[in-house]
Amino acid sequence: MIFNCNKQLWSAANAIIASLFTTIAIAETLVDLKNFPLYQNGSLQIPRVDTLDQVGLYQNALLQFDPGKNAWNLLSYRIAPPKIDLDVTEVTITDSFPTQVFLRVLDRTSICSQRIGQINQRLIENRFVISIDIENTYTGDPLVGCAPYEEIIALSVYGLNEGGYEFVVNGGIIGSFILNTDNRLR
Repeated sequence: MIFNCNKQLWSAANAIIASLFTTIAIAETLVDLKNFPLYQNGSLQIPRVDTLDQVGLYQNALLQFDPGKNAWNLLSYRIAPPKIDLDVTEVTITDSFPTQVFLRVLDRTSICSQRIGQINQRLIENRFVISIDIENTYTGDPLVGCAPYEEIIALSVYGLNEGGYEFVVNGGIIGSFILNTDNRLR
């Protein structure tokens, strides 16, 4: 016997271990898998496919593997909806290290039946190209309150070198920020 402990201690240890495994299982189910490719039961879901011209042009692609053909069949996908005008109302750069950069994006139209949907970003040299989709949420209820919507977008700046960076949102809004130090742990 490796451990010599009393029954109370062993019961407490078992309860803690069971609680830990339960917590891990719950945490795994809460992970937002919609932004990552997922392979399950012979199907592959791909949330976005970029082209040279547009970030996230193809979305929610579903492929099924056919072992008889040894090939993937494309079952479905959608093309990103047209972009609308948005305002970047604030750029926040944290003082902590590693530095984080956030954009506060606000709609210009305040259309009650829309909300911000899928957000995609890609870094090309020193420019973040950000594509924000708008989803239709029309319910037919005329009593639904109308309020502008906003979204906070975290730019993927970890690992970047010190220097100036630009961002472009939906092909129209252009802004910039500066990283004062290399943004990676040494």
